[in-house]
Amino acid sequence: MKYGECPNCDGLVEVGDSPLVGNYVRCHSCGIELIIVWLNPLELDFTYYADEDGYIYEDYSDFEG
Repeated sequence: MKYGECPNCDGLVEVGDSPLVGNYVRCHSCGIELIIVWLNPLELDFTYYADEDGYIYEDYSDFEG
C-alpha cells in the first residue's frame, strides 16, 4: 500500500498499490477529497479551493487566497 500526505492536515492518505495521476482519494483524518497530481514523489492536492467567504474555485489559477 502506498501513502501520500494530506495538504490539509498532514495525515497519511492511502492511495492504493498502483496510484494514477487524476485519481481521487479521501483523507480519513480530516475527510477532505484530494486528487493525485504527481507520482514520483507522490503528491496530493485539493480538488477545489475556497476563499474566506466560502466561494469555491475549481481551478487554482482563479484562486487568490
